[in-house]
Amino acid sequence: LLQEACRWALSSVDQDSNYMNNDTAAALYFKLGKKKKATHYAEEAIRLAKENDQDYSETKKLLDKINAM
Repeated sequence: LLQEACRWALSSVDQDSNYMNNDTAAALYFKLGKKKKATHYAEEAIRLAKENDQDYSETKKLLDKINAM
């Protein structure tokens, strides 16, 4: 189910690469144990959040967990 959810999240990123979609993809890749992809999407989410003055504190926590893998 996580892999299917990940496909949906990536489809969302393809349609609209925004903070929330990238954050969701990062969280799903983290749950799947895919560190490199999780890091990529978390960093992209943070970059987009900074551009749009959004709070990215939860994504930063996620990135810390990813880096601890």
